[in-house]
Amino acid sequence: MQPSADDSRRGVAGVPTILVVDDEEAIRDFLRSALEAEGYTVLAAADGMEALSLCEYHWVDVILLDLMMPRLDGLGFLHRFRRRSGRDVVSIYIMSAVRSAVEQVATAGVSGAFVKPFDLDELLETIADELQRRRQAIAIRETAAPLKRAGPA
Repeated sequence: MQPSADDSRRGVAGVPTILVVDDEEAIRDFLRSALEAEGYTVLAAADGMEALSLCEYHWVDVILLDLMMPRLDGLGFLHRFRRRSGRDVVSIYIMSAVRSAVEQVATAGVSGAFVKPFDLDELLETIADELQRRRQAIAIRETAAPLKRAGPA
């Protein structure tokens, strides 16, 4: 089902949307509850294929991405997502119970990583800080844009 114009492309200007990608339903449900309680819109996917499908129709501000999943794992999703969307503006955080895997993907161009079991307060604070940095960057760009268009006097 394709979302209405009100549902998609909200981005940081509206209610931030977070995509939780994890094959464990309990983790998806836990994170959905915690993130919705913080006021975020939450989408959830059980694997990378489902996540790619959601990203086609919804603007996503932050992705919480498990590494080991069926059909399409986290690294496969990351590669396809970037190739399809060309968007580097989405903040992606890896989640994995395997510490060495988290350390390996640190070079994959993600915003950060959380080792399961992670501290929920730390995760929520990290997301809030990331979204605040992005809001500030957008505000600076929008403030500077009229100056660039005006040109020399």
